[in-house]
Amino acid sequence: MNDLPMPWKVIIVLFVLSISAVNLSGQAHRAYAEEDVKNRYGIITKAETIRNFHGMDSALQYLEYQRISEAEKNAALRYSYYANDTSYTQVTSLDLSFMGLTTVPEFVFKYKNLRELNLSFNKISRLPRQLKKLRHLEQIDLSGNGLDMAGFKSAKLDGIKSINLLWNNLSFLPKKVRKFKRTTTLNLNYNRFTAIPKRVRKFKSLEKLTINRNDLTDFGKHLRYAKKLKEFNFLEAHSSNIPEVPDEIAYLANLRGLDLSHNEINRISGQIGVLDSLMALALHNNRLETIPEDLYQCEELMSLTLHKNNLSRLPEGISKLRNMLVLFLQNNALEYLPEDMGHMEVEEIYVYNNRLTSLPASFGNLSSLRHIKFNKTDISEFPSQLLGLDRLESIDFTDSDITYLPAKILELEGLKLLSFREASIDRFDPRNSNYDELIQKLYYKGVKVFLIDYVLGFGRGILF
Repeated sequence: MNDLPMPWKVIIVLFVLSISAVNLSGQAHRAYAEEDVKNRYGIITKAETIRNFHGMDSALQYLEYQRISEAEKNAALRYSYYANDTSYTQVTSLDLSFMGLTTVPEFVFKYKNLRELNLSFNKISRLPRQLKKLRHLEQIDLSGNGLDMAGFKSAKLDGIKSINLLWNNLSFLPKKVRKFKRTTTLNLNYNRFTAIPKRVRKFKSLEKLTINRNDLTDFGKHLRYAKKLKEFNFLEAHSSNIPEVPDEIAYLANLRGLDLSHNEINRISGQIGVLDSLMALALHNNRLETIPEDLYQCEELMSLTLHKNNLSRLPEGISKLRNMLVLFLQNNALEYLPEDMGHMEVEEIYVYNNRLTSLPASFGNLSSLRHIKFNKTDISEFPSQLLGLDRLESIDFTDSDITYLPAKILELEGLKLLSFREASIDRFDPRNSNYDELIQKLYYKGVKVFLIDYVLGFGRGILF
């Protein structure tokens, strides 16, 4: 697992935690955990295989399926344990998911110090008034219950900080949402909203709203109601059929994170520039052909994802994004990059699968650059401007038309990984006369060289 990329490590750790020993204790806990170790290892191994052959999305779907299956399998064990437990004051978390419950069991209210309550994927249509007895409750998961607004009439949830309403039948929020006045995190994924709900303004302490997988064709309609939410700093609304980033986006001036990826966005309003606190912006997998120069007014941006759009150009001025660390531009139709891109402090640039024929000369100034991928482009000469970047750790120009590997690549002190298609190297070019020796020197220097070759249409990696 040490060789896995960091994001995948994080996903694996979260998965293991999500299906681990379900907050039991004593003999029941040990019996469950002992039986489960081998199963979890097998699931993770298979997930890695799926990721390698079918991509990250397929692997994530597999892990989610396994997490749900695991929860269903141990539901009876969990219910029996909680119902007969006598250590009420010591328990702070209950997992009652996938139990077929139609009401909240009475024994729940004996756990006076409860902070987390998971009631997800049951058949609970109404929340009982007794929930007010759980004075320390901070997180409640009600996802997958088929709740509608009538189910909230009796509940008093004044202290709840995080509420998960994923996969219900919600198309609007209840009139008495003041009951959630301390809520900081609200999950409305997989519901029936067509716009950001108007009553979100009642969540005075709201910091994070996730409303993915809805049908937000009127995305901008009620954004003005979020203007008074001074703590609101993160909005996630991907995969929701959003057609554009409207002028009303200016009402969310305090946002630090905005995810509008996997939508149908073909226009970004210039009002995006008002979001001058924005640090992370995800706009990948949309229909953008260009972006407004106003976007560069978001000078606090550290991460920008624009991959998998229809971008043919980027406006000059991108160097205004002086805090940018990671820039994803792959899988577009870019023919050139802004010349001033080389005056950024960016650490990672991904521009593969574009129509680029060269990189800007100013790239020689990218003294902070650590990773670059420009494979699957029309670049035919190794960019000499990269050869003076001592912090550069990885270079990938697989499936490019580059035929010559310069010896000066040995002078890159920080280089750890070099990936390219060996078959594209022209062995008859006199400049490659010492090619084998160069590869050997890279090996002795500790550089991992990943040579991609193709045999009968299949990729074959050779790692030195």
